[in-house]
Amino acid sequence: MAAARAGQPGKLEILDLRHFRSADFASLLEEEGRIWAERLCWDFTASADIVRRYLDQRALNGYALVDGSTPVGYGYYVPDEHKALIGDLFVSAPYRTQETEHTLLRHVIETAQHVPGVRRIEGQLMMVESPGVAALYPPSELAVFERNFMLVESIGRLPREAFGAAARGDVVFERWSEK
Repeated sequence: MAAARAGQPGKLEILDLRHFRSADFASLLEEEGRIWAERLCWDFTASADIVRRYLDQRALNGYALVDGSTPVGYGYYVPDEHKALIGDLFVSAPYRTQETEHTLLRHVIETAQHVPGVRRIEGQLMMVESPGVAALYPPSELAVFERNFMLVESIGRLPREAFGAAARGDVVFERWSEK
């Protein structure tokens, strides 16, 4: 697969994540963390730490999009009983195209499909920007549910009427925490 690199042409490859260590992904995970913070007001630190730990254990099932020896994207899945969960898929901004995202996603899905016992693959791909993911597979094989991310500037109370008759009392929005 070939794609343009920032300012100069380059040949991109897809390699198994087990060829890499967390240090190889330092700048990529930093970039992803910044984007999660800017777009979603989300602290990506805990997720990045998990990715680092599993990379160093060579236990992360997935692929890296590589320019030379530098990872510029990655995607992985986690087998979970009868399904595989796509944990993340991210491509660095200078390399982010429909072709690169779709190629990486196809590799992850096609590998996860061959895991014994897996009958379903699902994922919440918050950073995939490319349109047309639904066109990758026939409608009988892939259902895409668009996600609406909502951001409330002022966290507080909303009256029950805002949520219909099923709500009991006021609805309270709180900042996310592990509790």
